[in-house]
Amino acid sequence: MKRVRTINWGLAVMGAWVALAPILLGSNGTPAYRWNGLIVGILVMALALAAALSTDAQNSKTMNWITAALGVLLLLAPFILGYSVRAAALWSDIISGIVILGLSAWAESALPNPIEHPA
Repeated sequence: MKRVRTINWGLAVMGAWVALAPILLGSNGTPAYRWNGLIVGILVMALALAAALSTDAQNSKTMNWITAALGVLLLLAPFILGYSVRAAALWSDIISGIVILGLSAWAESALPNPIEHPA
């Protein structure tokens, strides 16, 4: 469980990056990038922190799945929301989405599997 917590702390840092990237990289003329980054970043950060602080493996598993879905959303956002022409925004979201997706999958695989009892 300690490794899962460490991975989720990494996810929280990625969430902070996604939320701050529009400010740091500049989102001039692209409010979709700014709002998407802020909303998705805060959600990733909150879910990752909750998973890191959770003692219930099933709760962590659920939060990691949701975080993975947000990573996929981040990968697709530049094309869906129309800011793929801004290179910094495009690559920030693509790289962040891949890292979030990868960390979520890693955290998921590091969780203990529940023991299944025969019916």
